[in-house]
Amino acid sequence: MDLALTLTPHDFEVVRRMGGRPVMAANGMSPRLSMPSPPDGVVLAVGDWRYGPNRSGLAAFLAQGWQQVLDVVPGARMRVVGRGAEGLPRASGVEPVGFVAELSEEYARSAVVLAPATTGGGAQLKVAEALAYNRLVVGPPYVERSRPSEVPDAAVRGTLTLPSLVIDRLCDVDERHATERLLGHATSGLTWTHTLGDAVERIWRLASMAREGRTA
Repeated sequence: MDLALTLTPHDFEVVRRMGGRPVMAANGMSPRLSMPSPPDGVVLAVGDWRYGPNRSGLAAFLAQGWQQVLDVVPGARMRVVGRGAEGLPRASGVEPVGFVAELSEEYARSAVVLAPATTGGGAQLKVAEALAYNRLVVGPPYVERSRPSEVPDAAVRGTLTLPSLVIDRLCDVDERHATERLLGHATSGLTWTHTLGDAVERIWRLASMAREGRTA
């Protein structure tokens, strides 16, 4: 191939090790929320819950992990936003909101965003969206594939012990706010022009070569 576009740093390294010439084409961001997360904010899960990896990941967390969070943080709440939320298993403190036309209020009331999928392809767009709203993201190890290299490691954390990570994010408000400040600085430059600049330039170069009858 003349050009391989990759959506995540993980995919970039896979293609590079295979001898390809990858170019990052990551999701861009337009920072939308400057306020810090509320000290008593909710756990927010946003996605299309009709999508298998999203649905199975969240169902597993609700069945195996959410009660551990409630045991330590009895007042913890979760809002599940997106199509298909109504059909998920019921759990104490979990509100299946369903589809909403405007997400800004959901992110404003959140303390941390849960991305529960354990498999999938490419980058998780909802991870980029949460970061654009200046909210920290937690999930299983798979979620770290969607962390832009420019943002702090602590802004997107994946672990097999997910309940303890959710508890940390809910309880350690000072650390959460400190990471949000770092995240806000990091995402301010991650516009679509920045993240797609190299890809657009390479595509333009290939198109010019094709018009001139040359090859890469």
